[in-house]
Amino acid sequence: MSKWYIDKIKAAAPELLDGNTADIMDWIDNAFTMYAEDADIVMQMDDVIDEQEDYYGVELDYMSRNQLLTVAAKLIDVTGGE
Repeated sequence: MSKWYIDKIKAAAPELLDGNTADIMDWIDNAFTMYAEDADIVMQMDDVIDEQEDYYGVELDYMSRNQLLTVAAKLIDVTGGE
């Protein structure tokens, strides 16, 4: 399995690579808080979450660490790597 998301995370949020699932969930929550006033980005972020939940067949709260890392990498794409 290719770990395509590692390079994205190394560039934008390297601390996630050492984090556990709770750390990654906190990062995702913080990303939503950070962009709360930008409805377009929040909508895109919601779409990423929905897409990944459908893809993995599990809600965000129950995803594995690697699954959460892919979600984080996709959110990094939405936010432009910030």
